[in-house]
Amino acid sequence: MVEHSAENRGVAGSSPALATSLVAIAERAALAGGAVLMERFGGVASGVDHKTSATDPVSDADRAAEASIREVTIGLRVCASYGSGAAARADRP
Repeated sequence: MVEHSAENRGVAGSSPALATSLVAIAERAALAGGAVLMERFGGVASGVDHKTSATDPVSDADRAAEASIREVTIGLRVCASYGSGAAARADRP
């Protein structure tokens, strides 16, 4: 994982430990979504719709990437609510 400085992340009003945890969660979610997109890169786009206008397309790949990002963030929130330590889990692949 990339090294990040919590102090440079601008998480207002939070402790450095919390900011570091949030950065780790965001990075893990981004990597999960990116992995989904890379699996589909170069393939034929499927399920293409438009969100708000003809210039705002969304595909099955976009929806799958968003679902994987959501899965990471929701899973970590559930772990945190049970006291399992989302910060510790965020550092694992």
